Formats: sequence, C-alpha cells, structure tokens
Amino acid sequence: MAYSELFKNYSDIRNFMRRFYVYGFEKRQDFTAKSSRSYDDNRRRLDSWLEDYMSFKSDADGRAYRISFDSSSISHNPLYKSWKAKSFTSMDITLHFYLLDILADGKAYSAAELLELLCSRYFNCFDNQLRQPDESTVRNKLNEYTALGMLRLVKQGRRNLYCLAQDEVNWRSWQLACAFFSEAAPLGEAGSYLLEKFAEDCEAFAFKHHFILYTMDSKLLYELLEAMNSRQSVTLYRCDKDGSSIPQYVCPLKIYCSTRTGRQYLLSYSYAAQKLLFNRLDHIESIEVRRAEERYEEFLQLAKEAAPHIWGAGMLRTDRLEEISFTVEAAADEPFIVQRLEREKRCGTVQQLDAEHYRFTAAVYDARELLPWIRTFIGRITDFSCSNEEIERIFYDDLEQTAAYYLQEVQADGEE
Repeated sequence: MAYSELFKNYSDIRNFMRRFYVYGFEKRQDFTAKSSRSYDDNRRRLDSWLEDYMSFKSDADGRAYRISFDSSSISHNPLYKSWKAKSFTSMDITLHFYLLDILADGKAYSAAELLELLCSRYFNCFDNQLRQPDESTVRNKLNEYTALGMLRLVKQGRRNLYCLAQDEVNWRSWQLACAFFSEAAPLGEAGSYLLEKFAEDCEAFAFKHHFILYTMDSKLLYELLEAMNSRQSVTLYRCDKDGSSIPQYVCPLKIYCSTRTGRQYLLSYSYAAQKLLFNRLDHIESIEVRRAEERYEEFLQLAKEAAPHIWGAGMLRTDRLEEISFTVEAAADEPFIVQRLEREKRCGTVQQLDAEHYRFTAAVYDARELLPWIRTFIGRITDFSCSNEEIERIFYDDLEQTAAYYLQEVQADGEE
C-alpha cells in the first residue's frame, strides 16, 4: 500500500509528536500501544514534515529519534505543518471545485438547485457516471464553508441560499499582525493559514523564547474554550504512563500558560475531589462535552478567589494557605536583583527592609512550587521561613547537601 503524508485522526499523530518532542529520543520498541507499522508510518510522516528538525542517535538497542528546535533561529512554527496534512475524501475535493465553480457567477443558490446543477453540468458528463452526492451531503459541505467564511448564507423567505462571500479585507495591512499572532498566540494556526495568502514570506519577528509545543494541543484548547463559553462540564481523558486513558469529570474554568516553559494548563473544578485542580493540556488525550453546568458562576467565583494564591500548577490543598518568605541581599550597585524580584514576584510582594535587604512574601496553596525559583537566589538569601515545616526542612537540607558537595570538591583540590 502506498505511503501517504496525509492522516485522518490528528490525535494519533499528536501522540507521536508529543513523545518525540516532549520526551525525546524514543525508540521503536518504546511504542507499545500501536503496531510497528503505525510507528514506521507516523515517524516517516514526521520526517517528511520536519526533516530539518529530526535527529537521532544509535546504540545497541536501535535508533532513537527526536524533534528538536533552536527556537531563537526560526521565525515560523514548523509544527503547523501537521495541521495542514489532514486527509480528505474524493467527494470532498470534487465538491470543493465544482461548487466554487458554480458559485463563481456571483448568484445565490439553494442546496437543491446546486445539486441539480452539479448533476447536469458535471457528474452526468462522464461516461462512467461518477457517484453523485445526495442533497444532505451538498448541504453539509455548504454549511461547512459558510462556517469557514468562504460562503455567505442568504435568507429568502423560508429558503436558505448560498453565495460566495466577498473578501473585502486588505490582507497586506494584516501581514505583520498575522505573522506575530501565528507565533505568539494560542490557536496561532489561524495566523499561519492567513499568511499563505501572501506571495512573499514575512520574517519580521524573532523570539528569544519561542514556545511552539502548544501547537499540538490547539484542537483540545479550542474545544475547552467552547465548553467554557457554553458553561458546560466535560470528561477529560488523561493519558496514563502505561498508555491507558483515565477519565476525569470536571467543569473547565480557566486556561493558564507558563511564561517559563510555554506549557498550557486547565484549571477546573473536579466533581470527584470537590475542589479546584490543574491538568496539563499535553497530558489530555481528548475531551467529551457532558452537560450545561448550573453552578458554573459559583465555580468561576472559586477560581477568581484562588487566583491571587496560585503560584504554579500545584493545588494539593485549597482549604488553607501556606505563608512563605525569604530575604535577599542586594548592594546599592545591584539594582538588577531588586528588578528581578519585582518582575518575577507573581502573586507575592516585595518589601525593602533597609538599604541592602529586601523581603519577598507570598501566601499560596502549595509553597513547594516556589522552591525552584527561590533556589536561584542562593548565595544572596539571608533568611528563609515557611509555615509548612516540611518546606523549611527541604530548603535547609538542600543547603547542607550543596555545602557538603562543595566542601568535598575543595578538599579534593587540596589533596591534589
């Protein structure tokens, strides 16, 4: 059977892209959920789209591939190619050209009239009498193109007529906006498609931190935003380590995006746990919309009240807050330290104690989330405290281990 770059189910190719890009260096035997043929086909698809970004290493167990980018050196997100390789049926492509050819005269037609013209002008002209569509198929295609903005629906009494939409947009004036949107915004695929309207490429922007991983989660993000807009509950199907799907019934409330990693998180109310929880979008395989939620405003208010106390995606407990604070030393000629504290404080506050000491304080649900950030100030911290004694113990244990490590290095250098 001939190999094709096109595919039907995006969730399958998303899973392969996620494992290659997120985890990296996956080998053929690591993919146990699908057959070897599925692995080979999907890996070749990725290689055809992302040839310049695929790399591998070989060892005794075989060849392992990965997708890697230098985000500062690319101006266009290459992962968008995966969204432009969706397969279509022969009837899809046939109706696309025939319908647009009929509607090119600028007139408006009903679905029944278009079906009659399709049969008389096109399908009946072939000796082998091509399979003709029924009226519902034509109407579905017309409604699809109307939703996409390609066609315009005209009401004439009880009749629905369709005609070509007039494109009155000056796309050239939007090229810079589209170029920025496609690389910097969620659902940036829309900007990528619009950029194809221009004959020349636009490389006006370069990004120091170019987060492109969210591209694979765009369909999920769109579905979640639709559920939020309609105030509906959903069932999330999360991917477990063994490849199985774990259902979780929640009410989606907000989307959070990490400015450090670019990862997207869903904040939702869990009916089983009866509290707010975070889920990473790249850990969700699919969602199923359930029903309208009458208590949506109540849950949304919980999210608004929790927002000032959320540092990261940790929400182990929401019934109490943990107070955490530390003091850093910054000389008069080191204003960049204070600037960094102010810039990265998020939900915390910064107070100047004297000419060279500044205290950061925050009340959060999970103080453990702050430890990686706080450690970046090691060497300047003169005081640390937390209402959670376990967090204090972890912090000071880390200090002791670090000091012991450097002491061993110094002793080893002395013996040499």
